[in-house]
Amino acid sequence: MLWIIETIEHESFPFRLIIRKGENSVLRLRLRSRWPGAGSQIFCLREDEPWETGGVEVERVPVISLNRYGKRLAVVLDRPTHKRCDFLFLRKPFKTKPGEYEQIFWRTAEALRARKSRARLTARGESDIRIVIDVRERYGWSFPGCAVERRALPVGDYALVDEAGIVAIVERKTLPNLLGELRTLPLVHQRLGEMER
Repeated sequence: MLWIIETIEHESFPFRLIIRKGENSVLRLRLRSRWPGAGSQIFCLREDEPWETGGVEVERVPVISLNRYGKRLAVVLDRPTHKRCDFLFLRKPFKTKPGEYEQIFWRTAEALRARKSRARLTARGESDIRIVIDVRERYGWSFPGCAVERRALPVGDYALVDEAGIVAIVERKTLPNLLGELRTLPLVHQRLGEMER
């Protein structure tokens, strides 16, 4: 898979991005810049059919990874810098007429780190998923939709259970707590052995 940037004759969108797999285009976008600046994002236009032909290629890089996560397309390029970015695809309703239009934003890893997400991560499950929270866990996570009970666990803070018993265990740690325990690696090995048992 290849990441190709071309220059084209257009005042507002002077660059074209083509992500190509073999002879097929996976994505074709019109860009305002070759790469977003630090902490910024670039508005892009989808190019379903080429507006102009004869662009001049200025960059060709292999793509290591291309994954879709809901509205995001995450890309990792095979080069030492400017290698991670993603594209956010949004559908917005028109204000003055029926229907929707597409907005595409190109964001770098730096911009994603700088931006505070408004999303709240929650675990959603089904009622047949059974989770046990240890009674010593003071501020336990919530698991909406799952069957949850509190009881003393032999080890760990959370357990996934089925009819046969415990299937998996989670030991919740803060980063300082984890780093403190890693200083005494033999004790970590002991705890892991206990959890495995």
